[in-house]
Amino acid sequence: MPEPLINRAVHANDKTITVNGGKGPPLDNAALDIKHVQEVPHKPHNAANPNRPAEPDDEAAGGSNVDHGNKEGASRVMFKPACNVTAKDVSSAIRRAKSPQCKQEIADVFCQQQAGQLYSLQLPNFCPNRGMKYAGLQFTKECWCGNQYGQHGAQLEEAHCQSICPGNASETCGAYLSNRVFGTGVHEVKREEAPLKHRILNATEQRVKIVFVLTVNGRAIRQVARLLRVIYSPEHFYYIHVDKRQEFLYRELLSLQERLPNVMLTQQRFSTIWGGASLLQAHLAFLTELFQERPSWDWDYYINLSESDYPVKSITELREYLTAYKGINFLRSFGKNVPRFIKKQGLDQTFHECENHLWRVGPRPLPSGVVFDGGSDWIGLWREFAHYAVFSQDELVSGLKKYYRHTLLPVESYFHMVLQNSKFCGQSTDNNLHLTNWRRKQGCKCQYKHVVDWCGCSPNDLKINDIEKLISFDKKPMFFARKFEAIVDQAVINMVDKTLHGYLYGAMPAQKSYWQNIYHHLDKSTRVGTDFDMKELIFRNYGNLIGPYDEIAIRHEWGPGQELTVSLAWVDPTNIVAASYDVHIPTSHYVSHQRPLLRNPLRPGIWTACVMIDLHLVARVQFLVNPLTLYKGQPISVSQALKAHAGPHGNEYTTTDFSEFLPNLRLSQSEELSEEARLNSHLFGQQLDWWVDQLAELFWPVQLACVLGASPSTGCPSLPQCQDTHWSSRSSDPKSDLRYVGDKLPVHLPPNR
Repeated sequence: MPEPLINRAVHANDKTITVNGGKGPPLDNAALDIKHVQEVPHKPHNAANPNRPAEPDDEAAGGSNVDHGNKEGASRVMFKPACNVTAKDVSSAIRRAKSPQCKQEIADVFCQQQAGQLYSLQLPNFCPNRGMKYAGLQFTKECWCGNQYGQHGAQLEEAHCQSICPGNASETCGAYLSNRVFGTGVHEVKREEAPLKHRILNATEQRVKIVFVLTVNGRAIRQVARLLRVIYSPEHFYYIHVDKRQEFLYRELLSLQERLPNVMLTQQRFSTIWGGASLLQAHLAFLTELFQERPSWDWDYYINLSESDYPVKSITELREYLTAYKGINFLRSFGKNVPRFIKKQGLDQTFHECENHLWRVGPRPLPSGVVFDGGSDWIGLWREFAHYAVFSQDELVSGLKKYYRHTLLPVESYFHMVLQNSKFCGQSTDNNLHLTNWRRKQGCKCQYKHVVDWCGCSPNDLKINDIEKLISFDKKPMFFARKFEAIVDQAVINMVDKTLHGYLYGAMPAQKSYWQNIYHHLDKSTRVGTDFDMKELIFRNYGNLIGPYDEIAIRHEWGPGQELTVSLAWVDPTNIVAASYDVHIPTSHYVSHQRPLLRNPLRPGIWTACVMIDLHLVARVQFLVNPLTLYKGQPISVSQALKAHAGPHGNEYTTTDFSEFLPNLRLSQSEELSEEARLNSHLFGQQLDWWVDQLAELFWPVQLACVLGASPSTGCPSLPQCQDTHWSSRSSDPKSDLRYVGDKLPVHLPPNR
C-alpha cells in the first residue's frame, strides 16, 4: 500500500522529487483551453524553457491571460466606461476582471485619473524645516538639491561657472560638470538617533503602554498562540484583526477577548491581499476603532505584527526603550534614492483593488509640494501622531488619503509621507524595530502576480541556521524578527525561546511537535490552495488534495553533480502520457519546480510523475487526483460528474502526442484501464463516494487511533486517551496553547534551575 502522499518523496542518487497540485477548481473549465492553446508544451530534448518566469513588462503585468469563468466576449459587456479605456494597462485589467462591477470600478478610476479628479496634484508641506539645506544649478537649468555637497570633488574656481542664471543675467549658474551651490536657509530635517543603549530611566518615570495590532491570516493558530504567549502583559493592549476569509482562525481566537479584558478581536474585517490598498484602509479603521471604541485603552504606541513575527528581546526591554524615546515615531526609510524608490514601489502608477486583486490601471503624475518618503510597512507610531494621521482634515492628510486609495503597498509610505510633511517631521527615527530576513535572489520571484499586477519581493523564513544572525543583532534596537513559520522550521523558534527568552525547559512536552489545522467541521467552506511557493521552495497544499480542475506541479531537488538535461513526464491513470518536458539541471545543488500545461479536467485516479535521463527511467512518484463529490457545495449531478471525471476532450491533455515514450517509461496502453476509467466517470451518489473512499485509503492509511473524552470502561478501552499520546493534536502542547496566554508559568524555567 502506498505511503501517505503528504511530503511524499522519491530519492534517487541524492535527487528528490515531490508532487503537489495547482490552483484549485475554476468557476468552469471553458477558459482553460484558451491558455493551453496559446502555450503548447515541447517534446523532450528541445531548447525551450517551459518555466520561464513572466517579466514585469509582460502584458497585464503578470495577471493570468485567462478570463476565468467567462465566455469570449462576455467580459466586455454590462459596464459603461465614461471615457476611452483602450490604453494598455486599463484595457488589460478590464479584460481580466470577472465581474461587471469590478470592470466598471476600474474604468471609473481610469477616467477620473484622466480628468484629474482622482487626487490633488498639489499638496502642502507643513514641516517647519521642510526642504534641503542646499540648492544648485548646472548649465543654467539642471537643478540639484541636497543637505551636503562636495562628494564629487573639491570646490571649483569661479571661472568654471560660466552659464547665466535664468532669473538674474548678472549672475552665473554653473556650466558643464559644474554646479553653482546656494544655501536655501532651510535647516535639514534630521531623524533622531535612537540607539539601544539609552538614558537610565528614573524608577518613578511612567512607562509607556503599547497596543500590539496583530493582522493575522492563514490557519496557524498555534503559531499565533505562541506569539501571544511571549508578548502578552496585563499592562499592554492587544488588538487582533483576522483576515475576512479565515473563519477558523477567527473562531479559535474569540475565547481570548472573552477571558482577557485587554484583548480585542475586531469585527471589522478586511481581505488583506499582498500589496493591496485595503491594508491602509484597514489600519486607518483599526486606529479609528481604538480611539473611538476603546477610549479607556490609554496606549502610547501602536505597533503592528503578523503571525510570522516573533520577539527577539523581551517586551519589558521594548517598553523601557520606547519610554526612553517617548514621542518618537519608528519607521524604516528607503534611503536617499527617491526616484528609484518611486519606480520600485509603483508610486507613479494608479492601482485599483477589487475581486481580491490589485489591478494596474495606468501611469499617473506625482503630487508636487511634498517630500517623498517610504520604506517598511512595519511601524511604531506615537499616539499623538497616529491620531493626526487618521483624523486630521487638513489638505495634507486628506490629500494623501485620496492618493493612497489607489496605491500599491500603501502602508509602506503613507505614514512616512504624513510624518515627513507635517509638524511631526522632527519626531522620527530610521528604525521599525524589526529585523527582516531578506534574500532578494530567492524572495523576489514575482510570486504575488496572481493577486497584484506588479513584481514584488517578500522576506524569507528564518531557519535554524539563521540563529547566529539573530544573536548578532542582540546589541541593536531590533525587538522583533520575521519571518518565522513553525510549519517550515520550528527549531529556530525553539532556539529563540531558549537562547533569548529563557523559555522551554527540558521536560516540557511537544517541544518538537507542531500541528496545523487544514480542515475543521465548523468551516462553512474549504478551498485548499496547491501553489508552489517559489520563495520557500515548498508546496502550500499541506493535505496534498488535488482535484480534476487543479494545476499540478512537481518539485525536484538535485544534489551537486554533473550537468544534466532530464525529462519530466506525466502519466494519467489510463497510461496516457499527458506531457513531457526537458529541464536543465546545473552542477550545483538545485531546487526547482515544473508545472505542465495540461487541458482540464484531469482524469481522477492514480497519476505518475516520471524522471528520465537520456530517455532511461530513473525515478517516479505516484499521486492521487481526487474525484469530485460536491459541486458548488451541493452533491454533484450525473452530468456534472461525467464532465469532471471523463478527462479532457478526446483524451488530449495537449496538442502533442507523447505515446512514443511509453516503452521508455515501461508502460503500455491498456484497454482494461481505459474501460475502468470510463465506467468510473459515470459513477454518482453512493457509488461515487465508495470510489473516493477506495482511492483515499491507498494514500492516507490510518496509522494510529485514540479516544477523545471517553472513560476507560466505555467505548474502546484498548485505545489510549488522545491527551495521553504524543502525536494527537489533543495532546499537551503548552508552548502553543491559547489557554495559557496570560499565564506563562508552564513555559518558564523550573524554579530550581
